[in-house]
Amino acid sequence: RPWRTSDEFAVRACLKMADDHRVLVEPACGAALSAVYGGPNGTCEALDGTEGDGPVVVEVCGGAIVDLGTLAAHAAQFGIE
Repeated sequence: RPWRTSDEFAVRACLKMADDHRVLVEPACGAALSAVYGGPNGTCEALDGTEGDGPVVVEVCGGAIVDLGTLAAHAAQFGIE
């Protein structure tokens, strides 16, 4: 099922992943994660209507080109603290 998100919510998902799992990921991975972490209202619109369809799997790749400074700079672009 197609899912489109904004750069801001991709970065927010990266920060949430770092908080939840202590793993840094790039915003490209954050775009996939934003489907399960939720959008502007904290809802998972990408998952609407999927109840009972089985588990949802998001493949997460390592952040080979991201570090805390880079992630903080991305967050600052959107006013995320």
